[in-house]
Amino acid sequence: MPLGISLTHFEELMLHQDSSAYPASCFLRLQFHGRLLRDEFESAAKTTIARHPLLHSIAEKQGRSYVWRAGVVAPEMTWTDGGDLPNPKIERLDIRTQHGLQFHVRLHENRTELLIHFHHSCCDGIAIYQVIRDLLIAYAAEFPNEQDVQLPAIDETLLKTRASSGRKGRAYLKLMLRQATRLPNALNFFLRTPAQLIPHHTVNEDSAAPLDFPALVSHHFDATTSSALRNSLQSGVSLNDLLIRDLFLAIRDFRKRQRPPNSNSWLRLMIPINLRQPSQYRTSAANMVGAVFLDRRGSGMSDPERLLRELRNEMDQIKRLELGHLFNFSLFAQRLVPGALKRAARPKRCCVTAVFTNIGRVLTRCPLPKVEGRWRAGNVVLLNTEVAAPIARNVCASFGANWYAGQLTMSLHYDSRVLSRTAAQTMIGIFARRIEISAGVRTAETPEPLGVA
Repeated sequence: MPLGISLTHFEELMLHQDSSAYPASCFLRLQFHGRLLRDEFESAAKTTIARHPLLHSIAEKQGRSYVWRAGVVAPEMTWTDGGDLPNPKIERLDIRTQHGLQFHVRLHENRTELLIHFHHSCCDGIAIYQVIRDLLIAYAAEFPNEQDVQLPAIDETLLKTRASSGRKGRAYLKLMLRQATRLPNALNFFLRTPAQLIPHHTVNEDSAAPLDFPALVSHHFDATTSSALRNSLQSGVSLNDLLIRDLFLAIRDFRKRQRPPNSNSWLRLMIPINLRQPSQYRTSAANMVGAVFLDRRGSGMSDPERLLRELRNEMDQIKRLELGHLFNFSLFAQRLVPGALKRAARPKRCCVTAVFTNIGRVLTRCPLPKVEGRWRAGNVVLLNTEVAAPIARNVCASFGANWYAGQLTMSLHYDSRVLSRTAAQTMIGIFARRIEISAGVRTAETPEPLGVA
């Protein structure tokens, strides 16, 4: 088990971003048919977490930086039996003093809700689905008729190189030169001040998180709409391009309802980028992620088809030049200046309108049986999943997307001090309507069955 390995630039950024008011918390919400059995699930959770050292470690200060120190494998979890009982209070995970993973299980008559709470310093969205895969396999193995199911091999030595670009020598130099071509565009990050989703004042970092933290709303698209969306793609356009376009349009439409002082302000999406090389998928859960930032004005969205072409071209360039690394190179530069990374983690002005993380297809490979296209583990069947990235200072909305069993789910993690639940449902409803228009199952003229934000 790796001990004493340093936090990467991104992991330390998330450590500094974390506060009582704005926890750097990610969430996965899973719905199962059937009731999880407590002893079997706790045993499976212990088996799973033992395979992923960063999920049972704390971040320990060492000089000017931090290192991971692994501790006892003792997964923290709560159990609630009954839908009429109040939800347990979700507290901030302080990875300086506690492990960065919790399980919250709510049992109903014939189904189970599982909320997985993890600190973003510990791992990213792709990695947490790796943990879920292991958890399902380990839970199934608790049942006598499925004990032959084997967990996939993990190479723990790869954890030490999780921040590596996978390039050396001339290949690394070429990667750096490709990032340099984007530097003039990167200056716009500092020169422009994007608009908040809704104008609001931030609270002090020492303030408590909202009582309903995490505030989540989701939209599960049915199989027909999900299939129609995949079939609607034009040549050269990815599903991610289409969803980014529709989110820009949805944010524009939502902000119009708020009658902002300047409807032509810059809007900026932060898009996490998976940086894993093929060999790195064998490592334990970790962050192997960069980010890009896409800016658009309201006036540049009048033609949805042109907007889609522009976003496709920009995303193509990002992939071709591997520009997701530029974000991490900038963190490296800031880490050289004492205090700069902490200041970057807690900006005083708005730097991002919203976050959009698209995990893509999840749980595609698993040695478990299926029931109507969904994985069965022991006595339960996983029905659907929702993913939520953190909300940060000045950013009141974080959108998450994933495909499971051929169906798309969109989630919105929102700051309830800024957005009411009605407003959040309206926002996700507008986004869902845009996606349905793209899929061809709804027209632009169809009335909106939405509340007023």
